[in-house]
Amino acid sequence: MERTTKKMVEKYLREYPLIDGLIAREELNIMYPYQEPDENVGGGRAQYKKSAPTEYAAISVADSETIRAFQHRRDVIDQCLDECGEDIETLICELYFRKRQRYSVVSLVANGMVLVSKSKAYYLIDKFIAKVASRLNLYDVSDFN
Repeated sequence: MERTTKKMVEKYLREYPLIDGLIAREELNIMYPYQEPDENVGGGRAQYKKSAPTEYAAISVADSETIRAFQHRRDVIDQCLDECGEDIETLICELYFRKRQRYSVVSLVANGMVLVSKSKAYYLIDKFIAKVASRLNLYDVSDFN
């Protein structure tokens, strides 16, 4: 796996605990967009203009590519976490989901929080990242040579 692909998946894993807030923020940005103040005081207005801001906002939220991308990312990571074992979940949660990491891979293995060797722990992390990358359809350029 290329380094850039691995870094991108790691970034997605670090964003995972915040993803619901990111989706909510994007929905608010769509529902209540910033509007420039109208400087045309007393200017003409369209008389027969149909106004349905609620309908347009709902359609915009449903069609938002950003929201769909966040939801897809969240669903893929959820699915991969459900399929992985307890050791992998402990490793991923400690390394990527915590704001301030308390343990490293070595200390997780040394303290018996993960019941595998150090090299196996690194292998499991890389395997999990590769699984997430393949389900997100992130391909390496090296795969096509």
